[in-house]
Amino acid sequence: VGSGNSLKIIILFSLNLFLTILLYIYTRLLDAADAILNSTDKFTSVICRSGNDHLPTLVVIGGGFTGSQICKTLQNEFKVILIDSKDYFEFTPSVIHLVVNPLHQHKIKVLH
Repeated sequence: VGSGNSLKIIILFSLNLFLTILLYIYTRLLDAADAILNSTDKFTSVICRSGNDHLPTLVVIGGGFTGSQICKTLQNEFKVILIDSKDYFEFTPSVIHLVVNPLHQHKIKVLH
């Protein structure tokens, strides 16, 4: 009986965490759309080079691991527009290395 209750608690906790993350992502997307529509400087629009204006346009919000990879992979099939707060990709797992070696900063940033 006890393990069944703990399983229900874990499932409810997981569902609550999932919904919280989903709400956070939705809020960030709304912020990005609002910034674009109001032309604020909060977000930078970066066009990944495709060279073909006759291709359909793909808008990617967020230049993290997945957003950067999508842009790179699909830049020959779409005119890709990447919207991010920075004009570079930052390898965040390596940020902790900056505490020990501040000169490592140029190695963790790559321009979009």
